[in-house]
Amino acid sequence: MPPTAPGRQNSQAGTSAHADVLDQLRALYEAECPPGYELQESVDAFYRSDEFWERFLQWIEQEPAAYPASDKAFVESALPVDGAHIINVGTFYPWAEIEWGARAAGWIGLDNNPHVLARAGAVLGDYPAHHVSLMQADITEPLDLGERFDCVLDLSTLDQLDPRKYRTVLENYRRLSDQLVLAYDATRLTFAEYEFDECGFTARMNPDTITALLGRMGYRIVDHRPFACLDRRSYVLAVQHVRREDEERS
Repeated sequence: MPPTAPGRQNSQAGTSAHADVLDQLRALYEAECPPGYELQESVDAFYRSDEFWERFLQWIEQEPAAYPASDKAFVESALPVDGAHIINVGTFYPWAEIEWGARAAGWIGLDNNPHVLARAGAVLGDYPAHHVSLMQADITEPLDLGERFDCVLDLSTLDQLDPRKYRTVLENYRRLSDQLVLAYDATRLTFAEYEFDECGFTARMNPDTITALLGRMGYRIVDHRPFACLDRRSYVLAVQHVRREDEERS
């Protein structure tokens, strides 16, 4: 995310080296969440705003070395995009669809916000040759599209979702593909810090926490690059260590 105003709340209290990482992330959220705060409403309102849309475009233009360029470099190093079938979770500004949609054999941009999808669709109207479809779906609820992809691409969507739903989200990712390319904003605190502000919500996790979370959900990390950009943007390439089908048979 681009820089935002102060007023963020941080904590790493209530964590234990012996607790399940999913339980720890859930407990931290429940301890820190302000009374009456509705995460989904807050995030949706933020991404609907014309003001943030304009700020985002200006930020990318003024800081070309910011995270879209860094994201592109990591994805290109981790994933053979040409001829691949990819599902990209989160399509606020569809720069990834613009960048790779013509090279992929098939591309689905998935988002739960109809305003985001409408805006992305208008932008992609200038790229009729791209192999991109947009789909509305809630990744925090069980999701089965009846097909599998070469990769799930999550360029900082997980860290804006309700931590109490991480299990379902990552189960969905595993159902959709054996491979995950993930970008997240990291913290140097020993566990995690949650931010509730005008951006809605951001969970900044320590790289060790991300490692534990993905391992807990059956992934093996192939490449992990913490603090690769702007001293927070971090990247993971992970593959399923245990296939879902094997788990279901056991």
